[in-house]
Amino acid sequence: PEVEYHEGDIRTFRLDRQFSVVLLHDASAYMMTPADLHAAYATAAAHLKPGGVLVTLPETLRSHFRQHHVESETREADGRTVTMVTVEFDPDPSDTWFEETFIFLIREPGQPLRVETDTHLAGLYHLEEMLDLLRAEGFDPQAEPWELSSLPPGEDYPLITAIKQRVS
Repeated sequence: PEVEYHEGDIRTFRLDRQFSVVLLHDASAYMMTPADLHAAYATAAAHLKPGGVLVTLPETLRSHFRQHHVESETREADGRTVTMVTVEFDPDPSDTWFEETFIFLIREPGQPLRVETDTHLAGLYHLEEMLDLLRAEGFDPQAEPWELSSLPPGEDYPLITAIKQRVS
């Protein structure tokens, strides 16, 4: 199918048209306050026809978060090797965000090791908080295990589908 891409702030962006389906994925991870996440859901609602479907996937839930959790992955191609290490850290567990730092170890033939870092600040919510914010925007949300998750059984992140209720 044809896909249009538009650049904008998911909290305030409006196209002045509606769709049958809206996918809200990576952008929702960067909503660091409940007000930000609510505004992103409001944008999705504004772009859905009554009965339309919102699909969203929380990337990290409070129930799955582990302080100082580290993951790594190495990829090789054409003599280059990149190892990515990610570290999760929550400086204040009483708020709704955490930091995830990416460290890239880059090895290229004949070159010294290059190290790059990138820290992202992301939202951290309980699943029920997210579902309540969706309900506040007129959605009927359902959370189901995401079959494509790389987590062990029982630790799957939910895939949330939410139907926009018809306005009476």
